[in-house]
Amino acid sequence: MLTRYILYPLIEINISVGLSILFFYILIRINIYPLFISGWASNNKYALIGAIRGIAQTVSYEVRLATILIFYVIITLNTNMTGLIAINRYYPKLIIILPLVGI
Repeated sequence: MLTRYILYPLIEINISVGLSILFFYILIRINIYPLFISGWASNNKYALIGAIRGIAQTVSYEVRLATILIFYVIITLNTNMTGLIAINRYYPKLIIILPLVGI
């Protein structure tokens, strides 16, 4: 969870990960595996069904998140968080509203 903080650019340190949006998406995707393993390791069929239901909900959430992130990548033409922050300075309401139009 703390590895997400290296993705946000800091002015003082000037460290930036090249593919920070993709790395952020990968870090969010990791949450599926412990959910499935906990349902499977309980050795109960109802817990396994609940884990599969939780995985389905997580995947459906991540599909929407992926479309919103693709929208940001297309607008900024950059996979850095710095590009996202730069465009957010000029068009703050556009960034918030436009991805929600398709939902």
